Parts: sequence; C-alpha cells; structure tokens
Amino acid sequence: MYETIKNYISRYSWIYYICAAVLILLFGRFIFGGGNDSDYQRSVDDLERAQEQQRNSLELNQSVSNSVGRSASLNREASERITRIEVYQQQASERIDESTKRLDDAEAILKRNEQLIRDVEQGHQAQQGDRTTVTPTTQHVGVD
Repeated sequence: MYETIKNYISRYSWIYYICAAVLILLFGRFIFGGGNDSDYQRSVDDLERAQEQQRNSLELNQSVSNSVGRSASLNREASERITRIEVYQQQASERIDESTKRLDDAEAILKRNEQLIRDVEQGHQAQQGDRTTVTPTTQHVGVD
C-alpha cells in the first residue's frame, strides 16, 4: 500500500501538488468564505432599515404624544364650558322661577282688582237702584 501511494506521489512534481492545493484553497474560500462580504452588507442594510424604522417609530410616538396633549387640553376646555353652561342653566331656572312668582303675584292682583271692580259696580248699582234711573255699566276701566 505504501508503495502505491509513493508511486502516485512521485508521478508528478511537487510544484503540481502545490498549485493544485492553492487552487483548491482559493475555490474553497470562494465557495465558503465569499459570502462573508454579502452577509456583512445584508447586516448593514438590516441595521440601517432598523434605524430608519426606529426613527419613524419615534416620530409617530411624538405625534401621538402631541395628540394626547391636545386632546387633554380640549377636554379641559370642554369641561370648563360644561361648567359654565350648568351655571347659566341654574341662573335661567332661577329667573324662570322668579318670573313664575311674579306672574302668580300679577294674577292675584288682577283677581283682586276684578273683585274690587265688581264690588264697586254692585255698590254703584245699589245706589242707582235707590234712584229710579239705571245706567248700564258695560265698560270697565283698563279692560279691552
């Protein structure tokens, strides 16, 4: 066995074997090691994409934060307006109650005046009844 291997090796010169080994190493480097540059470039591209997405995310977060701030401000303003409206409604309700009371007072005064006018008319008719001439009292003062 040793002799067969020795015959194969001695068949060609050492330069041939060195050239073949160098070619095999270069071919192996090309196949297995050549992807390192492309892997590095893909990694750099992925990193740049991740950084861009992170910048976009930060911008969106800032936008959302601004929107939340504006929303809180608008909610405060709406709350203040609702409070003012409640105060206005309370004042309007008090004025309506006051107006209703004044109308009730005016109605009572009108009823009292009507009763006074009836009493005056009855007294006037009683005085004219003693005399023989009767004058009709069909017009009331202040009544249309």
